[in-house]
Amino acid sequence: MKALKMAVYFVCSLLLLGSKLALASPPAQLTLTAPQTEVKRGSEVRVEVTITNNSNRPITIELTSPLCDYEVEVRDSAGNLAPDTDVKKTSDCANRMVTGRHISVQLMPRESKKDTIPITLFSDMSKPGKYSIQVTWKGPKEFGNVAVKSNKITVTVMP
Repeated sequence: MKALKMAVYFVCSLLLLGSKLALASPPAQLTLTAPQTEVKRGSEVRVEVTITNNSNRPITIELTSPLCDYEVEVRDSAGNLAPDTDVKKTSDCANRMVTGRHISVQLMPRESKKDTIPITLFSDMSKPGKYSIQVTWKGPKEFGNVAVKSNKITVTVMP
């Protein structure tokens, strides 16, 4: 009987702990904005990403190349993924030191860092139409490299 009570107590504790962890906010937040929501066909499409430390402790952010730092998902108005560019197809993120930038920033709780991402470096947006864009960033190692997704924004490519 005592073993049964201990087992019930243990299971209830795990369930309570799990529900608290599920409700906790992610350690970082990604917010996308577009300086231009309408661009002419053939123009570069850029977005600004703001990484905010939502935790109660400092985090370190390492940025080397937008191609390696972020995963970008671009979809057309029908929901189809935009094709990858040749640059993205041939990028070598395993060899990050050749990318040309090395930014290391420590963010205190509630601090933010802005970065600009040239979306047309990742995806072919040469056809006119509306495109939805979402970015995923692999969070800092202090939080187990958890994937953090941004909000979705829409950019229209004009003829």
